[in-house]
Amino acid sequence: PETRQRREAGRQTMARGRHAALALFCASVDGTASALRAVTHQRHGCDVAAPSGPGGIAHVRTPLGWRCPLGTTLRLALDLPEAQAAWLCALGAVYVDRQRAQDPSSPVAGGAYIRAHTVPRRYPTLTADAWRARVLHQCSDFLAVDKPAGVPVHATVDNARETCQAQLEGLLGGQVLCPHRLDVPTRGVLLLARGPEPLRAAQAELRARRVRKVYRALCAPREPGCEALMEGDLVHYLSPGPRSPVAAAAEPQGPGWRLCESRVLAGRPCSVRLGLPPAESLFRAEDFELQLGTGRTHQLRAQLAFEGWPIVGDLEYGGLATEGARGGVGGEAARDGHAPGEEVGGAGPVCTIPRAGLGAFFGLAASSLALQLGGRQYEFSLAGASAGTNEFWGSAAVPSREPEH
Repeated sequence: PETRQRREAGRQTMARGRHAALALFCASVDGTASALRAVTHQRHGCDVAAPSGPGGIAHVRTPLGWRCPLGTTLRLALDLPEAQAAWLCALGAVYVDRQRAQDPSSPVAGGAYIRAHTVPRRYPTLTADAWRARVLHQCSDFLAVDKPAGVPVHATVDNARETCQAQLEGLLGGQVLCPHRLDVPTRGVLLLARGPEPLRAAQAELRARRVRKVYRALCAPREPGCEALMEGDLVHYLSPGPRSPVAAAAEPQGPGWRLCESRVLAGRPCSVRLGLPPAESLFRAEDFELQLGTGRTHQLRAQLAFEGWPIVGDLEYGGLATEGARGGVGGEAARDGHAPGEEVGGAGPVCTIPRAGLGAFFGLAASSLALQLGGRQYEFSLAGASAGTNEFWGSAAVPSREPEH
């Protein structure tokens, strides 16, 4: 009996050590210690650290001697239906030893570390005909498309399938590479390379700042009476670090602050109509045309917000909320958003916010892109890139369909 007790005590001590080691490992890799259960648990011999609530990121360490397909491992360790486990893999929401694993039949060995995003973020998908209608240029080296709002350019941490890159590769049946990107909510001209050599050539032009990128930005002032931006250069410094939102300042606020430059080419006074009659409201706005200098993440969004003119629909940077444009919600709901804006009786052209597919309206579009490669000049523009405010922004709806489940 004493031998059995000592063995049992030894097993419990080893289990506590494994649990503590797994929790420490998960915290060091993902910073998710606050989302994990205080004591991790075991299922079928696998150590599991899962969120205390439904969904989220789950972490699994398989025991020595383990050898099962990935889909089966997820089913056993996380108590998931095997079809859901296979779907998570195919979507790109599962990693084995920090590498994305999309084949649920791939074997998992003992001691493997698995991270599964059990509630991945979803994005709109377009039909093949809708993508073909968005192609601006296609040749053996390059592809230029009108990227829809709400769709990421390339794989995100938990979704590698519902992206521009993956959807276009499925449509064209070949490799599509990304020399640059647009933010998820931004629509407009996106240049893609169809091989490593064109990719390197385009990236070299971008690094040398020989690519002319022009944007249209529909903005509403944060405070009443805010003066419109004049034509000319915008020079700011952005805060360091990978997290968003980024802060902008007129001078660097410490080490690591990055210079960013752009130029206001034109501004068109207008009004934005939110909501549906009779509960609709008009807000003062400006339809800016800007040329990008540096290409920092969220650069224009942060610069315009710093100047007091955040982009309409950009809640992350204090923009006018546009949820009132969806589902028939009236102007009062819109005014209760992140920033109130300046309500007016109507000044200049009136832009009616359209219903933007699956996502709220976002007033930033890459309207044109020009570069020279191999002695040839390329220039791509959206249809109606120089059109009036209502004509341009009224076409911003996304011809999308619900993500497949």
